[in-house]
Amino acid sequence: MPFAQIGSLRLAYESFGRRDATPLILIMGLGSQMLAWREGFCEQLAAQGFRVIRFDNRDIGLSSRVDSYVPPTLWTLTSRRFGHRVRPPYALSDMAQDVIGLMDALGIERSHLVGASMGGMIAQLCAINHRRRVLSLTSMMSTTGDPDLPGPDWRVQSRWFRRPIPTEPRAQIKHLIQMRRLVGSPDFFDEEEVHNYFREVVERSPDRTGVPRQLLAVLNALSRSGGLRRLRIPALVIHGSKDKLIPQVHGSRTATTIPGARLRILARLGHDLPRPLWPELVGRIAEHAKAVA
Repeated sequence: MPFAQIGSLRLAYESFGRRDATPLILIMGLGSQMLAWREGFCEQLAAQGFRVIRFDNRDIGLSSRVDSYVPPTLWTLTSRRFGHRVRPPYALSDMAQDVIGLMDALGIERSHLVGASMGGMIAQLCAINHRRRVLSLTSMMSTTGDPDLPGPDWRVQSRWFRRPIPTEPRAQIKHLIQMRRLVGSPDFFDEEEVHNYFREVVERSPDRTGVPRQLLAVLNALSRSGGLRRLRIPALVIHGSKDKLIPQVHGSRTATTIPGARLRILARLGHDLPRPLWPELVGRIAEHAKAVA
């Protein structure tokens, strides 16, 4: 597994396709390793003529951990209701800078960016703060961060915010499967496939101590709407009508905020990347990126 040195951090990454092809960087969401961009998905994108790069964000997978304590999430949320903010060890803008650092380490001047969930937030910040480095933006199942937008389904909040993340491998796999069943695409839930995927994830790296730090960065992020309104790059917004973690209205708001952005709502998509929808997702992403060229 190759690593890129980004300041004091090491980011694990993997590349698909020809090295001389146009780069397309995939940015994954909260608590998810690069494996969430499944190998077959990456290969399908690479077959469209791109150099596809997936990587582990800081604090997850095989990338560096940030050694800093954060209080329990429920305590943080309660404090926010009374106007108190818990200072995060790092911000989403720092994670966006990680992406630019990865590009520098790989000798990439400009790249298409595709971000899912928190990865979409990070991709948006890359486009806002480093516009000359971004060929196009694809924001998937993500949000502008506007405070008036609705939160997750109450069942998702109850399980995600109040229950501690198990550390024993079998319990951790069970927990992750339960979360996927709750937020994923209901028409495409495959128990065996999901179990095999999370077993691979836990065997690769069971350390999820960085997840609360990533979550704190998300909770403390300000709205990106002001910066998104000033964007003048090709943008595609993909969202699922079945998304219980980040409701569909977040995607609609993102598309109306970015000038000229295209919105694609997928009727059977939840908050995941189910295999039956790969052809459509790959087709949408590739079509968008190729139009730029």
